Amino acid sequence: MKKRLIVLGLLAGLMVVGGLLSFAGGTDQAPGNSATSETGADKTALAVTEKYEDYRSDFPEVPEVSPDSLAAWLADPATILVDVRKSSEREVSLIPGSITVDDFDAADFRQHRIIAYCTIGYRSGKYAEELRDDGLDAYNLAAGILGWVHAGHEVVHNGEPTQRVHVYGRQWNLLPEGFEPVW
Repeated sequence: MKKRLIVLGLLAGLMVVGGLLSFAGGTDQAPGNSATSETGADKTALAVTEKYEDYRSDFPEVPEVSPDSLAAWLADPATILVDVRKSSEREVSLIPGSITVDDFDAADFRQHRIIAYCTIGYRSGKYAEELRDDGLDAYNLAAGILGWVHAGHEVVHNGEPTQRVHVYGRQWNLLPEGFEPVW
């Protein structure tokens, strides 16, 4: 039930973001015809959520955190965000405040809340599962960096906001309108 509420909250947030983009002129649709653009944005957001939910059964005991909850948690210095993607992916963009899996040392962060993320949540879910098996308070970012940008949060490159995100190919280009996929 809790997982379903989190997913529904994520979808609701994504629908709001899609509506705001349409309202702000984020599409090339004619005035009064925003339903088409919202449907496209909603379908992409739904595809991200569905792909993540398909993977979720591979790490059922790992708690997840929504992008909006993570944004609030990041204000707490006891929260550590770990990017488990490959260096080639991180070189394109990352979530502000994250550290690399290479820089993460479990011994240094035993008393912290650890949130792992990757592109859509599979690798980070498995990583969080390993951390939890070692007794750490680890969570998975639901839908990964794709869910993060769909929820309207920024990514950065060299500390500056960017619209580029690494995905694995055309079939993984589930980014919101206005973002540039890199593979």
